[in-house]
Amino acid sequence: MRKVDLAYAAGIIDGEGCISIIKNKDPRCRRGFSYRMNVQVGMGYKEIPEWLYKSFGGRLNIVKREYATYRREISMWGLSAQEALRFLYLISPYLKEKSEQAKIAIEFQKGKRFGAYVSDLRMAKEAIFHGEIRQLKKIGQILYER
Repeated sequence: MRKVDLAYAAGIIDGEGCISIIKNKDPRCRRGFSYRMNVQVGMGYKEIPEWLYKSFGGRLNIVKREYATYRREISMWGLSAQEALRFLYLISPYLKEKSEQAKIAIEFQKGKRFGAYVSDLRMAKEAIFHGEIRQLKKIGQILYER
């Protein structure tokens, strides 16, 4: 992949994307929930999410949104878990606004083991990563409201 494409993808994530660690209800887990890392972009302009899908894989969905006065289709592209980790490794040198979120997400995902028992200590660490990303998102909202 060319550096210019990686930088472009990073710009999309900085401006329109979302790096998150989400808490899912999961009846298979003994605690009833688990954490998962996601990277997503949703746009009305479908060409960019399609380019991300062709370039980096993942999933691409069309979501229909209804507002009070109009309807709109949103193209949603996303990666999770190991795919998202590989993507963040590639683009992290080019991220500006979301570089701290990417660092937290990378550390979170590096500690995950697919199908492995999750100890209480690991679950506590995952909860901390989840909280750190949520806090960074709140700080960003406060800065933009000023």
